[in-house]
Amino acid sequence: MQAQWTLSGYDSSASVSEETVDARLMVPWGMVIAVAVSSVVGYIMLIALTLAIKDVNSVLTATDAGGNAIPTVVAILIQALGATAGKAVSVLAAMAMWFCGLGAVTGCSRVIYAFSRDGGMPFSNVLKKVQSQHQTPVAAIWFTVCAAFVAAIYSGAYAVITTISVMCLYFAYITPVFLSFRNRKTKPLSKGPWNLGKFSSAINFVAISWTLFITSVVSLANDFKAGKTMIALLITLFAWYHFREKKRFIGPTWSANHE
Repeated sequence: MQAQWTLSGYDSSASVSEETVDARLMVPWGMVIAVAVSSVVGYIMLIALTLAIKDVNSVLTATDAGGNAIPTVVAILIQALGATAGKAVSVLAAMAMWFCGLGAVTGCSRVIYAFSRDGGMPFSNVLKKVQSQHQTPVAAIWFTVCAAFVAAIYSGAYAVITTISVMCLYFAYITPVFLSFRNRKTKPLSKGPWNLGKFSSAINFVAISWTLFITSVVSLANDFKAGKTMIALLITLFAWYHFREKKRFIGPTWSANHE
């Protein structure tokens, strides 16, 4: 789960492509560099944390003075470095997570704005507005922030929410890849200035296979709570689309070839 969480979010450059100079080249390069850096840094981080564990049971059952559970990573740092140094490093980790959160809010708000612009979100007329002074979708940003706070109210749901987030992210990543792979002979896409060339089909197949495998494994976590919640969410969304949005939503309101 930690590995999959580390290797996610690399689509942020695509989410802000409309605000990127020479996006047709810079966006894919941003995604490739993000994956490469996350792979190396994330692997090193996981190895370091794993080797720093002295007592697995004490890490998993660690609590503070008030009896509240201590996050596993913080417990590992305290166990390996001592209380003072462990807490100091935890502060640095919290700062890093803050910046990650800013990136997540930026990417998520742009996705909400894009769907709202096409009429695909509730209250689209509000969420699609761009603030004239800063040229940013302020309403979508605040909606993202408020939704994040609501999701964090019940700490018991944190593990399930993060697991579902990873699953949904990977399904979102793989959907256009699958459609491109399926239509590669009947309706091939025109290649842009940045493409995978003759390796496209092979890489797409590996990506699809890996996504199906890892989402199946992740869904089994926490006594299959995430899997059950994901299934319920998919059923609800499919029903909502079939009975309401299918008749109302007509798709993007602007041309895909728009520059």
